[in-house]
Amino acid sequence: MKPHSLLLALCLTSSASAADFAAWTHRQTVNITQPGLTRLELEPTLLDASRTADGAAFHDLRVISPSGVETPYIVALPRITRPERLGAAEFKTTLNPASTVLEFQPPAGNTISEVLLQTNAGSFIKSATLEASSDGTNWRTLASNELLCRQNGTERLRFTFAAAPWTHFRVTIDDARTAPIAFTGAQVRRDLPELHTVAQPVTIRARTETTGETHLKLDLGSANILLGHVRLHTPEPVFQRAATLLSAHATLFRLQHEGRSAEDLGIEADQLVTTREVELVIQNGDSPPLRIERIEATRHPVPVVFQADAVGEWQLYIGNAQSAAPRYDIAAIGDKLRDASAHSATASAVEANTAFRKTATAPEVGDVGPEIDVSPWSFQRPVQFKEAGVIVVEVIPEVLARTANDLHDMRVVCDGH
Repeated sequence: MKPHSLLLALCLTSSASAADFAAWTHRQTVNITQPGLTRLELEPTLLDASRTADGAAFHDLRVISPSGVETPYIVALPRITRPERLGAAEFKTTLNPASTVLEFQPPAGNTISEVLLQTNAGSFIKSATLEASSDGTNWRTLASNELLCRQNGTERLRFTFAAAPWTHFRVTIDDARTAPIAFTGAQVRRDLPELHTVAQPVTIRARTETTGETHLKLDLGSANILLGHVRLHTPEPVFQRAATLLSAHATLFRLQHEGRSAEDLGIEADQLVTTREVELVIQNGDSPPLRIERIEATRHPVPVVFQADAVGEWQLYIGNAQSAAPRYDIAAIGDKLRDASAHSATASAVEANTAFRKTATAPEVGDVGPEIDVSPWSFQRPVQFKEAGVIVVEVIPEVLARTANDLHDMRVVCDGH
């Protein structure tokens, strides 16, 4: 019995062109008004167009001068892993009849955006007021009647506020209703300019309830963004849930105490997300799922730094998964460039590259293959297509039923080749 085989008939042509950037899908015009080192924050629309075949984010970005010369660059991702919290100095505790006063100083020369108190107490709820000073004499209230707590795995011992160069802090703990507890120290979080974030729209695309878990599919609106902070908005008055987003874990909670509320509804992701959608998982245990009204998110800006040798209209090209990651010599001095003073630039809207050609993205496979005698093949299936380039053909069940299990007897044929 003759073996059952398949003959596919189609023609493929391919070409590649790097000089005219026909293989790049998108571009953006950058207006350079001053020559020299230039810094530009890449827009989410541009990042979303990036195509990465080997997992190296933004490797398909190219910076082209007005004269058409490819210019080396670095993508100055923020150092989000650099330690942020510093131990406070001169920590002093004063015990009053109805309050405990904590005084301490941050290391000199830092812009502070958070205070975190330290205590070994196991279970408590306290009301506290935070004051700050830049000279140790004149004080400003940054937070009043804030709830501090540690209960059943829930902990809230921090104050967050607008970053400023404070030199002294004072925390007054209300002990009128409960016995004092011992605070052993404090840490401050210094604000790093490169860690500033901007709002990033996010949409809940789907919600799935499984046994003890809520799965939320979040659409970030763009791929390849450096996700910062994600915050839930829920009307639930009292709850505590463990949550996971990417590799970040957090305990989300809200509690009520004597007419006041304390909560922590945020997850610090600080991760590069190469997909448009991510999944947020909330552990409910035996509790009913939370009502979730909306979710807010922030992202870290992604700046590109390059040496502009001329004024005029520069071009950024992106969107070519076939392009190899560039190996620029300035990568060796990337740390120096990211912190160097640089001119800012303005960019137009991201647009489709009108010179893009699908055939330019195809690998070089030769014009034609060897001649073939198709008489030994028992079956064939014609394939039609409208344009040359990379063609994807679904192998239908009728074909699979007639070919070998490993498809070794399949051929693609055009004009006898």
